[in-house]
Amino acid sequence: TVTSFAIRGAENGTTITVPNGGTLYKMFAGFEFMKTCDLTGLISHDAVSMESMFDGCRAMTDIKVPATFEAPMSASFANMFRGCEKLTAADLSAGLAVDSASGAKGATLEGMFDGCRSLKSVLFADSFTGNEPTTTKNMFRSCSLMETAHLSGLVMANVTDMTSMFEGANTLASLTLPANMATPKCSDVTA
Repeated sequence: TVTSFAIRGAENGTTITVPNGGTLYKMFAGFEFMKTCDLTGLISHDAVSMESMFDGCRAMTDIKVPATFEAPMSASFANMFRGCEKLTAADLSAGLAVDSASGAKGATLEGMFDGCRSLKSVLFADSFTGNEPTTTKNMFRSCSLMETAHLSGLVMANVTDMTSMFEGANTLASLTLPANMATPKCSDVTA
């Protein structure tokens, strides 16, 4: 049973580089007893997917991401933290990004934090570099303790589906959206 995992970075002599076209798909999915994960030494700019990376890590309370946690064009972050029931905060301000040099458009954020019942705050970078997601459906569904969501860096122009984005996030008191919030292609914005 894995309860802790770390790739701490070059300063500690440990890095892992995802090969070109490689994936982080379901890398830790189902590690239900893992409480902490330190990925500060992960070099992910060539990963094509981070989908379901921590899906079902029910005991995880702490996640540390690298300064540049990025993926190339059309990357999927769908269900990345789905079911991380004990995660209380997600600070992705240091670097969740899509490689802007690739002209990335079309990443999905569907269900990214779905079912994170203890999640109180989410902080994205002010510039979610290069990313223009097409869906944010169920992104924060069932985040029943969420109080703060800082999403000002998201470019929402290509979002076509926002269905249930905040469904069940009944304690949300502070929501920071992009200054020029526009969703001209979106056909569903139901709660």
